[in-house]
Amino acid sequence: MTMGSGANAAGSLPKADPDAPAVQAEPSQRETKGFYDARTPSARATYAQAAKTMAKEGAAAEKFRDSLGPQGIVSVDPATGTPKQVAKLNGFLTGPSSKPPARIVFDYIRAHPEIFRLTENDLRTLRLRKDYRDVGGSHHLSWEQWVNGAPLFGNGIVGHVTKRGELIAIMGSPVPGLAGLAARARSTSVSADGARTAAARDVGGKAAATSAKTVANGKKWGNGDYAKRVWFYTPAGLRPGWATYTQAGGTLIYSHVIDASTGSVGRWSTTPTATAW
Repeated sequence: MTMGSGANAAGSLPKADPDAPAVQAEPSQRETKGFYDARTPSARATYAQAAKTMAKEGAAAEKFRDSLGPQGIVSVDPATGTPKQVAKLNGFLTGPSSKPPARIVFDYIRAHPEIFRLTENDLRTLRLRKDYRDVGGSHHLSWEQWVNGAPLFGNGIVGHVTKRGELIAIMGSPVPGLAGLAARARSTSVSADGARTAAARDVGGKAAATSAKTVANGKKWGNGDYAKRVWFYTPAGLRPGWATYTQAGGTLIYSHVIDASTGSVGRWSTTPTATAW
């Protein structure tokens, strides 16, 4: 979860004067950091993991792919071995149904363990986060995976169902065996305050001194900053983490995921405004 840093070749820069005063750029002058995610492996690692994932798929998984036809989409996440997307460009995954939209999504997952790889225990980790109904009557549902009182960051299930009960698509890259992974994960040693400080330091800023209060699953500060407990799944395994929103001075406004066992950075992105708790 740590970031690599570049190094200048020896002799490429003049030696600094040890007696010269240190000069720091103002927040508005500092370079804005781009996007980083420790879950994104190198291209070589991605291809290697994808090959392993495909090799594990049996005849049943291949039959499922074929059943969707030439315009079927089955995109599998190499890290989790579960689908990032299952859909058809020329139709729906199922016919009309009077069942509730959530039931339609879960019934389809249960009917195809060869591709979704989720057990009943895995399905019990899913909590409905949102059920949005658009103007056409279609439902767009999203579930988060939870274990040991914290959500899994960035993985779960998203299902789209028409007004007539036809399943449009399922997405999300859920993590199978989450409870077992959590039981073997490292313990938490970094506090919410420590995570906020690490996030601000990572972008060359400083966390503002302000009041704070402990809330369910984390901590909030008077200026709108927050740190909430999450799990973070990487190619190296499941990690306990803190999802933070930090205003570190000037334009330094970032969202991070900080490894709660080491304090290292797992992910960052620029964030113009605070997201919902």
